[in-house]
This record gives sequence, C-alpha cells and structure tokens, in this order.
Amino acid sequence: MHWTDIYPYYLLLMGFFSFMLAILTLRYPRTPGRFYFASLLFLSFLLVTLTAAELYHSSYTVMLWLRNSQQIPIFLSAILLLALVRSYLGKPEKTTARIVIVLSLPVIVYFSLIITDHHHHIMRTWVDITQIGSLTEINVNPTFINLMFIAYYQFVAMSAVVVLLLNIRMFSEKLRRKFVFMFTGISIPVWLPALSMALPFKIPGTMSISYTLAGLFVFIAFFRYQIMSVWPIAKDRIFEQMSDGIVLSDSYNRIVDINPAGEKVLHLINPDKTTHSWIGEYLPALLESYPSLINNYINNKDLADEIEIVEESKKIFYLVRFHPIRHSGKEEEAILTIFTDVTTKKMFENELLEKATTDYLTGLHNRRHFVDSFERFNIVKGRCNTKVALLLLDIDDFKIINDTYGHQTGDDVLVVFSERLRDFFSNGAAIGRIGGEEFAVCLIDKDDDEIINLARRFRDHLVNTPLHLKGHEALPVRVSIGMATAYKGSKTFEWMHKAADEALYKAKNSGKNQVIPYLEKETVHQ
Repeated sequence: MHWTDIYPYYLLLMGFFSFMLAILTLRYPRTPGRFYFASLLFLSFLLVTLTAAELYHSSYTVMLWLRNSQQIPIFLSAILLLALVRSYLGKPEKTTARIVIVLSLPVIVYFSLIITDHHHHIMRTWVDITQIGSLTEINVNPTFINLMFIAYYQFVAMSAVVVLLLNIRMFSEKLRRKFVFMFTGISIPVWLPALSMALPFKIPGTMSISYTLAGLFVFIAFFRYQIMSVWPIAKDRIFEQMSDGIVLSDSYNRIVDINPAGEKVLHLINPDKTTHSWIGEYLPALLESYPSLINNYINNKDLADEIEIVEESKKIFYLVRFHPIRHSGKEEEAILTIFTDVTTKKMFENELLEKATTDYLTGLHNRRHFVDSFERFNIVKGRCNTKVALLLLDIDDFKIINDTYGHQTGDDVLVVFSERLRDFFSNGAAIGRIGGEEFAVCLIDKDDDEIINLARRFRDHLVNTPLHLKGHEALPVRVSIGMATAYKGSKTFEWMHKAADEALYKAKNSGKNQVIPYLEKETVHQ
C-alpha cells in the first residue's frame, strides 16, 4: 500500500482534531482572543476537510470547486492570526474587529474572481490535474493578479508574526520561554509552505497541514502554559489607565515605554517641546529642570523626591520614584520612573500646616509657630556674633476701639494693622500675633540703633497714616513697642519675651505710643 492511499484519512483525522480543539476552546472560560482562535481552528477543520475531499475525488469539476472553496479558509486564517495576536497583546477589541472587516474585503474580491475565472481567466492561465501516487490534485498556473492576492495573504500572515515579535519586550524572561510555542504556532503558516516547495517531493495539502500545526502549538500555549491568560491585556489596560505617570527607560537612558499619564507629566515639565512620541527620548535631558531628580536617576537611587510644576498659575505636585529593574543580580537593565500626583494631598497638608501655624484672623504666625521661628532665627539664621531682636507691639486703647465701634471693627483693625506690620517688616523678619492685640517681630543682623529707628519709623507710620476701615472714617491707631536684644544664641525666647514685655510695660506707663528698649542692667523677673 502506497502512503498516499491513506493520506486523506490522516488529513481528516487532523481536521477532526482541529474541530475538537475548537470546541474545547469555546467551552473554556472567557479568555482574550478566544473567539478568534476558535474561528481559526474551525477554518483549519474546513480547510483540511476540503483538501482531503479534493485528493479523494476524481471529477475535475468537483475538484476545481473544492480547490476554489479552500481559498476562503486560507485567506481568512491569515487575518484571524493577526486578530489573535492583537487580542493577545491587549489591543482595543473594536479596532481589531474593524481591521478584520477591512482586511476581509479583498478576500471577497479574490473569491469572486476565482469562482468566475473560467469566464475571464484573469486569475489563472491554465488548470490541470496532477497525479500524486493514487491521489489526484488540482494544479494551477497563477496570473500576475493572482500572485498579487497571494502576496497580500502572505503579507497579512507575516504581519501577525512581526507584530508579535515587536512586542516581545512586554514579556518577562520566564514568559519568553513559553512564548516560543505561541510564536512557533503563529509563524508555521509563513515558513512551512515555503519549506515544502524546497523539498524534492510534493506534499499535498501543505496549507491545511500548516494551519493544523499552527492550531496545535497555539493551543498548547493557550491552555498548557496559560499564555493567553488575562495577563497581557491586564498589563496593557492597567498601564494605560493608571493615574500615575509611568516611564520605562533602558540602560542607555532612552524611553522605551510610557503611558498617557507619563506623557502628560513630561509635557508639563517640558512645555516648549513638541513631539509626536516620547519613545526614544533621552530621559535625563527631559528632567534637567530638576537637578535632584537627575542625581537620583543617574545614581540609580531607589528614592522618592517631590517636584512642583506650575501650569497656568496652578501648582501641581508630583512624587517621583525611580526603581532600577534587574534580573538575577545583574546590572540595571532598565529604570522605571513613577510620577504620582500628590497635589490634593499636598494642598491638604498645606491647609493643615497653615491652620496649625497661622493666626486664623490675621494670617500671621500664631504664638507657637512664632516661638519656633524665633528659635530658628536665634540658632541658625544670620552671622556669628550678631544680635537677635524681639519687638513686642501692643495697640494702644484697643479696648476703647472695641467698646466704641464694636468687636467686628476691632477685628478689622487687627487685620489692617497686621497688613501694615507685614508690609513694613517684610524683609527677613518673623512676624506673629501672640495675644489679643499683642504682636511680635523677630529681627536679626541689625544693631540696637537700627532696630530702635526701625520701630520708631513704624510707630510714626501708623500715626501719619490712619487706618481706613469700611463704613468708618479714617481711624487713628497708636502702638506701644517694647524691645529686647541679645547676641544670637545667648538668650532663650522666654528671657527675651519677658525682657521685651517689661520694656512694653514701661512704654504703656510712659504715655503710650512709645518705643522703649530693655536695658541689660534691668532685672528680668522670672
């Protein structure tokens, strides 16, 4: 018995095998690319069945009809291979479906020309029957137009292979080993028919065999290795939808992947840069506005840093983290840069800080924060062997203002007085409200005469420019000021405050609207 005698039965067995795999695929829980893969297996079953029937039959008319019918599953299988790869890589399903429809249009034209070729002979110059052992097979000589359609089919099949290869970087090293089955299955319809042409003997039904083997290898990857699990789609969709900006750069500091949020951050950092794609850009150059970021990035420091970006007078805060990616203890292969928008958190923190450190009415430092500022001035700020000064200011006859005009007007006086104080002592001074109508100013790097003259100028400024309050005529306000000075770090705040308070007490008892310095020979009561 010649091997060709039972060859059609082996083909039918392969077709039945493809059909069963298609049923199993449909029964499997929903998986990316499941529909396209099952359709591919059904087409493989159809192609094998038609091929076996052609080899078995002896009627020229029937054989030609069977050969023509085989073109539909051959062409559509290539398109479904591309759709399967796109689904696996997590590409949008609607876009993939549109691509399938568009790529199928030439197939309709091709099939229409093939089945009507006996009228116009546009697709084939001649058709005859070839004997292979005990089997017969249609043999055709394609025209140039037919070859163009065949080239189109090969281009689509090759596109599936190329798209899969271009996205191999998304796989981990472990998954790349399993990826071999997926790649082998997708590529078989490309290289097996070409290989069969180089053999010294002819193998009937090469296309049907190639798609059956393709289905087998993809099925192994599909179920045995779970390579068609939700991971690729999950990775892609999570990556695209993340609110954090993600930038992946290679060992040459070139961007190799970035999500939309990452593109937004880089555009905010580089508003003058116009680019269609950030891929391939040198990341350190894009971060040059933030030297600390570049330092952490270049030195591969797995640290978090915070940056502030101003967009149309609006501040945006990002927490930036760099994560070196290594494999098996090797040197860095890539760096993952994550930008997390912390603007809301930062605003909330600033709001809490403001409430904790500022006076609710005037916006000046509250007593506790002023004391902390004084301690920093007293220990850190300024030059060595310089003085620190504390001014205590108390609005004269403030009770009369409250009793005469009301407490609301009294509050307005405090607010406007605070503004005058802030404007006058704006250069390097700490200013706070430490009591009802009592304020304090801390100055450094000035001698006693400068400080006294500055305090008197402020007092005269209030006398010469009465406060203008809504609903009232110009309201004259007077202030008494007590002053204490000491060399930086030599006295505590408690000592300075009590000294300045005694001087303020003397100013009040000396007719008010006075500036009285504390003299060192006086005793500060503890």
